[in-house]
Amino acid sequence: MGFEKGSFGLIRHAKTELNLQNRVQGTTDNSATPQSLNEMREFARTLRERNLNFSRIYTSDLQRTIETGEVFQEELGIRSAFIEPRFRDRGQG
Repeated sequence: MGFEKGSFGLIRHAKTELNLQNRVQGTTDNSATPQSLNEMREFARTLRERNLNFSRIYTSDLQRTIETGEVFQEELGIRSAFIEPRFRDRGQG
């Protein structure tokens, strides 16, 4: 069972070191941890096994979201990826 035409799914980015410390990072540009990217890879494989297909990916311009998007692109064979700065987390001051 896949998504109906016009459907979309939201997936949060992989964890960073600040996430693991329960710290808010807002627009701080941190990379995702290798372990968290591996967890996302497993999640993407589960989506593929369940035939939940996506035709494109949108991420913010922060490194952690781009890295997460690349994992899903690779695992799900998605060709279209778009980086949109307006999708950034909110700044925290």
